[in-house]
Amino acid sequence: MLVPSCPTMHRARPTLLLLPPLLLLIQGLLLHLADAQTPPKFLRTPNDQTGVQGGVASFICQATGDPQPKIVWNKKGKRVSNQRFEVIEFSDGSGSVLRIQPLRTPRDEAIYECVASNSVGETSATTRLTVLRGRSFVISPPNPQRKKLKQKQKTKQSNTHTPLTCTSLYL
Repeated sequence: MLVPSCPTMHRARPTLLLLPPLLLLIQGLLLHLADAQTPPKFLRTPNDQTGVQGGVASFICQATGDPQPKIVWNKKGKRVSNQRFEVIEFSDGSGSVLRIQPLRTPRDEAIYECVASNSVGETSATTRLTVLRGRSFVISPPNPQRKKLKQKQKTKQSNTHTPLTCTSLYL
C-alpha cells in the first residue's frame, strides 16, 4: 500500500526538527545573559570642592555592576586612612561618601580618587579638594532671571588674616 505524499508534511517536518535545537539555543542565550557579569560603571562621581579650614568636605561615589563593585577611596594614590577621614557606605552597597572633618590646609588639599572594582573590571574617578585658610565668604549663585551679568570685586583686610579677594557674580 502506498501512502500519498503530503507537501505540507514535508515542509512541517524540517521545521519540527529545527525547532527544539533553536529553542535550546535561545534558552541557553537567555540563561547566559541572566548570568552575565558586567564591569563597574559609575552612577555618580565625586565633584571638585572648595572647603574652609576647620570645615567639612563630603564626596559621593556610586557604581553599578555584576557582581556589585566595591568602592575604595584614595588620596594621592594611597588608600585613605586617618581619623578625620570617614567612609560611609550606602545601605545597598552601591556606593559611599568620603567625609573629611575638620579640613586642614595644606595637607587635605589633594586629588582624591574613587575606585570601583569587581571580578570583571575596575574604573576610577578623580576629584580635587581645595582648602581655604582664614575666613570665608558664602557667595550665592547668580539669579538666572536677570539678563545682564555684572562682576564685583572686594578685598577684605583683617588684623589676624591675610587679605582675601572675593569675586561675586550677580545679575
